[in-house]
Amino acid sequence: MRSPKGSRRVDSAGRSLTILSLSFPALLLATMAFAGDAPDPAKTVVPVGDVAVTAMRSNREVLETPGHVTVLDREDIEESGVANVAELLRRQGGLYVTNTTSSRIGYSIEPRGFENGSGGGSSLLVMIDGRRINEPSTSQADWSLLHLDDIERIEILRGPASALYGDNAVGGVVNIITRTGEGPASATGTARFSRHRGREGSLRAGASAGPLSLSVFADRFRSDGYRDQSQFRVENYKGNFRAELGERGSLALRGGWSTDDRDTPGPLTEAELASDRRQVDPDSTGNRFEIRSRFVDGVLEYSPLDDLNLEIQGYYTRRSDRGASSSAAGDFVQDFTSEAIGINTKAQLDREIAGRPYRLVAGVDLLREDRDGNDGFISPFFNSRDRRRTSRKLVGAFLQNELEILDGLILSAGIRHDRADYHIVTIDESVPQGLKQTFEPTHSIWSPRFGALYRITERVSAYANYSRGFRFPNLAETSGPFSFNPEVEPQRSHGWELGVKHHGPRFRGNFALYRMDVVDEIVANSDVVFFFPGPTLGVQTVNLDRVRHQGFETSWSLDVFDWFEVHGNYTYDDTRVRRDDVTSLDNNHVPITPRHRGLIGFLAHLPFWLEFGMDGQFVGERYATNDWGQDFDKIDDYRRWDAHVAWRPKVGEHVELSIFADVQNFMGRRYEETGGRPTFVPVGGPAALAFFPAPEREWTAGFSATVRQ
Repeated sequence: MRSPKGSRRVDSAGRSLTILSLSFPALLLATMAFAGDAPDPAKTVVPVGDVAVTAMRSNREVLETPGHVTVLDREDIEESGVANVAELLRRQGGLYVTNTTSSRIGYSIEPRGFENGSGGGSSLLVMIDGRRINEPSTSQADWSLLHLDDIERIEILRGPASALYGDNAVGGVVNIITRTGEGPASATGTARFSRHRGREGSLRAGASAGPLSLSVFADRFRSDGYRDQSQFRVENYKGNFRAELGERGSLALRGGWSTDDRDTPGPLTEAELASDRRQVDPDSTGNRFEIRSRFVDGVLEYSPLDDLNLEIQGYYTRRSDRGASSSAAGDFVQDFTSEAIGINTKAQLDREIAGRPYRLVAGVDLLREDRDGNDGFISPFFNSRDRRRTSRKLVGAFLQNELEILDGLILSAGIRHDRADYHIVTIDESVPQGLKQTFEPTHSIWSPRFGALYRITERVSAYANYSRGFRFPNLAETSGPFSFNPEVEPQRSHGWELGVKHHGPRFRGNFALYRMDVVDEIVANSDVVFFFPGPTLGVQTVNLDRVRHQGFETSWSLDVFDWFEVHGNYTYDDTRVRRDDVTSLDNNHVPITPRHRGLIGFLAHLPFWLEFGMDGQFVGERYATNDWGQDFDKIDDYRRWDAHVAWRPKVGEHVELSIFADVQNFMGRRYEETGGRPTFVPVGGPAALAFFPAPEREWTAGFSATVRQ
């Protein structure tokens, strides 16, 4: 077990962060003084591709961003035919999606080999309108609470982005932009029905009047699930208000809450799969959880000068998790509340240096996360009860520069400093007077980034970049009930990426080649021996010395005709342990992530307002969760075909109608997305892989109607 090295860097890290933070106003003023006039609009290149905010933390055409970026707009979302965000992202190259419940919950999405199957935190930063939604406890995003009917656009960035966003962005960023009420008054109602008593209804309405706009959204979903005891019930309500403050400012306020009840059926052995793949885990008598969450979010923008934009965002989220996992051995119960309060600030300056466009983006991000609650195990053999109070404060300051030194050649450089201060208190309430332990680790990290992009033609660009990324331990990894280790170090990466992209009227394509070396990658070691109530294998969060992530991603779409598109993607991930002085796993593959996966499909717009599409997915063999020693056979590869049909007739000027149906895995193939080696088993006792079966065939059908003023 390593000692907390970060505690020796507190003073120097604090001084460095203070100097960097205070230097931002001086940098802005100095740049304004010598940079000259703002760029001449006549010199601006006419955009030919999508515009994204996420990759550079400012508006920039995708062809001018040095990274693998995908933008999915509202049309892409509707034409996909999928019913939830996770299934939409499953079709994107460079992202690997797994599900452990066969229902809308249990999704995990990771880029570039970070799906290590260890139950650890996420290396993908997920945001909604710039607000971080990675949970403080697990650093995972709860994809079940996101609703496609409320989304305007999704931006996906693969590769380290910690130089701009800090924690969790070591593998990539997904930014979800929700729909607003701007424009004429409108209302949209959508109803969906699916197999296994699935039913969903959503209502969205919005309008604007002068400088004010307002939208509201409500959604309700019910499903019994493919497997026994996999029910999911959720209700979600949101509001969005925006006001234009004259010609130079705007204010946006958002808020919402949701409530859901969820059951998880657990894994099955091969014998249990052969007997009944829809049954609940025979060793479990129920896994039931209640989730309650709410948020408020506000963004103020102001442009004191034509070339200077200032932005401040504040948000608050609160979530309560209450539930129990029951088995013949006893019940594990937990009741936790997590809170996060954050402030993001950003200043963007666009000027010219020696007649060349220059952009400066700088800011400070503040975040406090708290987790407070109890967990315990109740059984005929022994009882335990622990109180856990964990908090961490994150402070990050960043500076990003972009300069077009030659026509079409853009250089970018940025740096960010982040510091995390933890306060961890655990109290064992099962012993007299309670056994209290307190830990206060501190971590400090610099994240530089350098990039170069050349616009070869109006439609083609090539880029290269070097960047460092990191992920701090989340609150469950430092003080969770099963993987407690307050001394775990942050994982840090450094790597290169080369890419080329084309965006033409008929063909659009991306190719990215990457390599990342990750130091102290955070995983859950499932070979830890616990001696109470007997010698039993357990799990603990640890660091692996060095892991290499390398591979390439390619995605493309071709409009063969104006009405017929073919598309596809392929991802190759080779992720291995390069060195670890404790586990002797050198050169072993990291579990769960397959080396090969891809997709091919088409979309046809037919006469009489018909739309038909089909997608085939392939996922290669992969090692099971926790199988770091490669002691078991790989999980089998699988192929899955999905089909989508829609009818969108032109009803009138003010009415839009859509009737749609989607069939997933319409060939009815049996496969398992993921599985794992059990952890809590007696030392030397039997251990066999257990799997999470995927549905054999699923369908969703529904309709939506929009009425506009």
